[in-house]
Amino acid sequence: LLAYARQLFGIAPYLQFPLGSLVFAAFALNAPVSFLTGFLFARACAAPPLKTDRQRCEAPVAARVYGLEALGGFAGGGGATLGFVLGLSNSAVILAAGALLVACAWQGMTPRSESAARQGPVLIPAALLLALAALLEISSAPDKQRWSTLQEARAFRGSFATAQGRYLYGEDRGQFTVMAWGGVVEALPDQERAARVAALHLAEKPEPRDVLLVGPGALAVAEQFLAIRSVRSITWLHPDPAYPAQLGKALSADHASRFRRVDAPALDARAFLSASPRRFDLAILHLPETLSLSLNR
Repeated sequence: LLAYARQLFGIAPYLQFPLGSLVFAAFALNAPVSFLTGFLFARACAAPPLKTDRQRCEAPVAARVYGLEALGGFAGGGGATLGFVLGLSNSAVILAAGALLVACAWQGMTPRSESAARQGPVLIPAALLLALAALLEISSAPDKQRWSTLQEARAFRGSFATAQGRYLYGEDRGQFTVMAWGGVVEALPDQERAARVAALHLAEKPEPRDVLLVGPGALAVAEQFLAIRSVRSITWLHPDPAYPAQLGKALSADHASRFRRVDAPALDARAFLSASPRRFDLAILHLPETLSLSLNR
């Protein structure tokens, strides 16, 4: 609901969200989850104390619930991060977390029919909400909505995910574009900007043979260097090591054929340069501002 707030309130992506509507949206769209969380917390605090609590001088039930909530948040965050590192998609992580939650709740209430009758009205809507969220993630609707904030909706072609982010890509009138984090991270062709970068560095080192490119959005720059006769190899190190391989699958045959000479090791830039004995005539740090931990490193 928060992701679709602009559509729900009829506010175009290029307009500022009016303060009154923003305050109302923040309250109305968060209220169902906040109510459910408060309801479950109150029910948990009203549950009979555990046997171990009685042995420990009736430890406050609220303290136990707070502790369980903190442990659950830590486990959920760690488990989701591990899933992304292993290459799982958002929908797979949501489905796994939802299935685990419903299974644990069902296991806890099955031995007592009275408990099942009390908790069923809460468990069933929660399971339906989780299923709806998973279906939305499996569909391309959220990706298309994010893409249309900056690009024509008809140009959208698909998306792919890595451990560091989700990338949307599309092509319109020969212009291939990749979007992430609310902005464009790759554009092909991008001749004017790329030619300026190439000319600046060629002034420092004319006729390079082995070129190293470090950073996002460097594929257009690589295209400029591929046109130089003296260049025999180009190595591209992206801050997101899994990105180049996924991008190669998304490129059309016409674009992909141009970059067969570009070597893109799926390794962290610092680790690759520390371990590799290779030397380069020209090393270009094509990096934006340090807006992430990966770029800061």
